[in-house]
Formats: sequence, structure tokens, C-alpha cells
Amino acid sequence: MPPRILFLLSVICVLFPATGAPAALAASARVAAGRASMDWLIAGRAAVLRDGRDIVLKVEPVDPRDLLRGDYVRLG
Repeated sequence: MPPRILFLLSVICVLFPATGAPAALAASARVAAGRASMDWLIAGRAAVLRDGRDIVLKVEPVDPRDLLRGDYVRLG
């Protein structure tokens, strides 16, 4: 489910709280919506790792080690 729909569902649950058995159902829906949105985000990040490509850059050192900022390198 897209994050916008999940957000709208959670807003509806907050604006119109229920009591009793419907409250338990609403709480379950909120938990499911939160879990689905997290799964959506994780799946997007995993797709980048799975389908992405490596980029190799040629680097060369420029100066010796700087004690405050680490090693300098020139990209190119």
C-alpha cells in the first residue's frame, strides 16, 4: 500500500476513535498500517541494493594525513 493511503488511514483512526471491539480492530489496523509502511520502505531500500550497480572512482592521494579531517583525496 502506498504511504499516503496508510497515512490517511491512520489520520482517520485518530480523528474517529472507537470503543470496545471496534477499538481493538482500529488498533490492529493502526499496527498493520505501520507495519505495512515500514515494509514498503525496507522493500524500496532493498531494491536499490539488489538492482543497483557499483561505481568505481579513480582516486589519488593529495596531502598526507590531516589529524583533524582524515586523508585528502582527489577524485578524477
